Amino acid sequence: MTINTEENWLIPGTVVKIYTYNTIPPKLKRCVIIGFVDSPNTVALVYFNSNPPSSPFVEPYQIEFSGSEDFLEHHCYLDCAQLYEETEEWIKYEVANNEYSCILGRLSEIDFKKVMLTIKNAKTISIKTKKKYGIT
Repeated sequence: MTINTEENWLIPGTVVKIYTYNTIPPKLKRCVIIGFVDSPNTVALVYFNSNPPSSPFVEPYQIEFSGSEDFLEHHCYLDCAQLYEETEEWIKYEVANNEYSCILGRLSEIDFKKVMLTIKNAKTISIKTKKKYGIT
């Protein structure tokens, strides 16, 4: 997908593929943008995973996707048990300057509402972090 820098793609619900350093091992991940804070300009993300987690503590906060969505290549789970934080500048840099990064699409309105409700109900994410990103 060609990136139009005039287009506002960095919005909640957008699915991007970026290299993540906060996974073990670091790797390319499909992520959904959840929200922003202005100072510093930080973006909250959730990650897609190929397999469901084995922990019963995070299992209720996984949303299953069939893989038929335009932004996915196979069946997977969106992990709403944890918010990952990255700088807005870093995400824009990754998408604009790396051939492996791209904007893959957006969640449907129904799916995004389901994601936000799941995050809101996640006992694995602190109330402080949820409030920081307006998830209350």
